[in-house]
Amino acid sequence: MQTVDGVAMADSRHVAVFFGKRHDDGLRAIRNLIAQEPNLGIRDFADTPCVNNQNGKTYPTFLMTRDGFTLLAMGFTGEKAARSIARPRSP
Repeated sequence: MQTVDGVAMADSRHVAVFFGKRHDDGLRAIRNLIAQEPNLGIRDFADTPCVNNQNGKTYPTFLMTRDGFTLLAMGFTGEKAARSIARPRSP
């Protein structure tokens, strides 16, 4: 998690590791979400290429807001996905 202009953002690479997914599968899922609703790309996903320090190559990465993360996680299955979007309800 990192903060950009005061907004908490999750990195697609870290999300993939957390859910035990391949990063390219996560990228495909994000691109599919954006294709379905282009405003998501503006509002909830920031295409932020990452430079690998070891080889100097640039790789695609997305930063996502909490809403973007939630949309992505809903597409994943399993206990971790359910826990990541579950929030305690106010009494």
